[in-house]
Amino acid sequence: MTVVFVSGDIGSGKSSFCEALQELGANWISSDQLVAQIYREDLEVIDELEAATGRILRGADGLLDKALLASAIFGDADVRVAVESIVHPRVHALFVAKLADSTADLVVYEVTALKTTTDKSLADVVCEVVAQPQVRIERLLAKGYTRADAEARVAAQLNDKSRRHDADVIVENSGSPSDLRAVAQGLYAQWVNARA
Repeated sequence: MTVVFVSGDIGSGKSSFCEALQELGANWISSDQLVAQIYREDLEVIDELEAATGRILRGADGLLDKALLASAIFGDADVRVAVESIVHPRVHALFVAKLADSTADLVVYEVTALKTTTDKSLADVVCEVVAQPQVRIERLLAKGYTRADAEARVAAQLNDKSRRHDADVIVENSGSPSDLRAVAQGLYAQWVNARA
């Protein structure tokens, strides 16, 4: 089994890349889905997040309101670090459990952002999907973002030095979906054969 950590900034197309690998036979695990699972199933985490942010983060249903959490984190690096220190260990433990259950030759772990604090010890390969800022903005507009919001999100990530890391593979995704699928096909064969 080869384990590939895939990251990329918003609008880079990392999910599309992971989906292409999944279609070829990879087991695709998304950190966003793991986080969502934790928020649904681990109600104790909400207590810890409310203590860390000093805010009420529950919606009317008693579950975590992600919009309230996002507003608590946005623009406050200390709060973001505190939240990550609560959530990341739980995500890592859940990923380890899912990895242990996998029988695929290739597991791709989509991570929203590999930070300097990310535990990459389980990765055989670290891959980053990149695209030109204007391409990323256009993709966000197509998803319904306003231009101001899309530009602000792309600019914030460009300035976030904690997101920089050494990738083993860089996938340039400023082209077409068929270009991306071709790259995925080549890398899938390479990564699976590396462990054969």
